Amino acid sequence: TGSNSHKWMKIRWNDIMFQRRYNCLLAYKQSKLCNMLFAAEFNRRFSKRLGIKAFVVDPGLVDTAIGCKRTGRLTSRFWSLRRRGGVSPEEAAKTYLWLCGQKEHPEGLYFGDCTARRGSRRSESEADARRLFALSETLCGIAFEEGAPV
Repeated sequence: TGSNSHKWMKIRWNDIMFQRRYNCLLAYKQSKLCNMLFAAEFNRRFSKRLGIKAFVVDPGLVDTAIGCKRTGRLTSRFWSLRRRGGVSPEEAAKTYLWLCGQKEHPEGLYFGDCTARRGSRRSESEADARRLFALSETLCGIAFEEGAPV
C-alpha cells in the first residue's frame, strides 16, 4: 500500500529506523517510499523469471480508525476529523481488485483509481532500490542471489 506522501520524502539512511528524533509522519512517508523502492527492486529481480509482479496501490484517504490506534489524544482527535473526508474501505479496495483481475500485468508500478500514476523521482532510484533490498535481506537474515531460482 502506498501514498502520495512518498513524494515529499527521502530515505534517512543514517537513521532508517528513526531511533533518534522519531516523527510518526516522517516515518510514515519513508515507509511509503520504501514500499515503492522495494516493489521496483522485486520486479527487477524476479518479475521476468517468475512471471509475478509487485504493485503499489494508493487507496487515498480512507475513512477508518487506523490513525487513532496507539496515538495520543491530539493525534487521535485530528485523525477522527480528517478521516471524515475519506472514502469507504470498499471504495479504496477497487484498485486492488482491479489489479488482481487483470489477465496481463499492467504497465507501471504505482496505481490509484485503477490507473497508473507517476511516482517521485526518488522512488525511481535504482541505487536506492538495490540498497534497500540488500538492507532488507540483512535485517531478515536471508539472501537472494540474482538470477538464482527462488
